[in-house]
Amino acid sequence: MTSPDVLRLFLGLVLVVGVILAFGWLARRGGLAGRTRGRMRVVESLGLGPRHRMVLVQLDDTWLVVGISAGQMNVLHTLPAGAPLPDLPVAPVSASAFAGKLGEAWRRRHG
Repeated sequence: MTSPDVLRLFLGLVLVVGVILAFGWLARRGGLAGRTRGRMRVVESLGLGPRHRMVLVQLDDTWLVVGISAGQMNVLHTLPAGAPLPDLPVAPVSASAFAGKLGEAWRRRHG
């Protein structure tokens, strides 16, 4: 292959990738991408750890609170869609209390 052939191949590749990206951008702007087609959608999601999540799923007129771990999913609670979610207070944990709990867990696992 000569230098002009390599340049023509590279420019063709850049053109194709640019067209793909442009169509993706237009689909998002036009509302075609990410449109829900079913009766179910994820309202919120919360990561609890590297392999655990809690997800609020809307199915028709019901919200399902689902716990997801590496090997299973469990419905934790159901409530009507749009119901006000309570503001749950988060108890502050001191560093010494955390260190104590961590030490207990370490002793149970390794002791």
